[in-house]
Amino acid sequence: MSARPWGLYTGLALLLLLLSGVLWPGLWAPHDPLAQDWLRRLEPPSAQHWLGTDVLGRCVWSRVVWAARVSLGAALLAAAALCLLALVWGLAAAVSAQSARWRWIDAVLMRSADVLLAFPTLVLALAVIGVLGPALLTPLLGPLAVLTSLETAGVILALASLSFLGLGAQPPTPEWGLMLSEARPFFQTAPHLLWGPGLALLLTALVFNLLGEGLRTQIDNRAVLRW
Repeated sequence: MSARPWGLYTGLALLLLLLSGVLWPGLWAPHDPLAQDWLRRLEPPSAQHWLGTDVLGRCVWSRVVWAARVSLGAALLAAAALCLLALVWGLAAAVSAQSARWRWIDAVLMRSADVLLAFPTLVLALAVIGVLGPALLTPLLGPLAVLTSLETAGVILALASLSFLGLGAQPPTPEWGLMLSEARPFFQTAPHLLWGPGLALLLTALVFNLLGEGLRTQIDNRAVLRW
């Protein structure tokens, strides 16, 4: 009798929690994420502002919640695009490999994939952004096309890395990577600015890793039983 997939259940429960923040951020965020209050700049966590306020007096907790819609939404969109691209790419390679006349297409597709995989994803993303310019939608493009649909956690971290470098989401958009970048100058004086976006990224990466590992384990167990 196989053990219950608690990792998968935990991942699904946490994913539902994250999706509730994406779909209904107003239920979780008590303040406007863009509202500024210069009289309450860099306040520590309190009952009114659970994660304190940033340099512009904005509620950090509210910004973290609303950033889920941007960060997680963009990552899921990228993962869906990756799934479609991988399906089309794989089918084209498989079909062309069956014909001697079109086998060169399979060779081109495979060698192109090898070239893309030879470069770090972030380096490719920087190259594309250098041509197309910084924007939130730009990193959904070619550089992430080498990732698979099971690497959603990696997509989220890649998008956050680009925003951290100022090449993804632009101010005043609440986005986890951008929030970490804005908190850098206050690392020692107001470390609470790092807690929210940092833990959000950690939790989201953990969620998709748990889901991926849980699904892999379930598939492996069923394959063993069939054998």
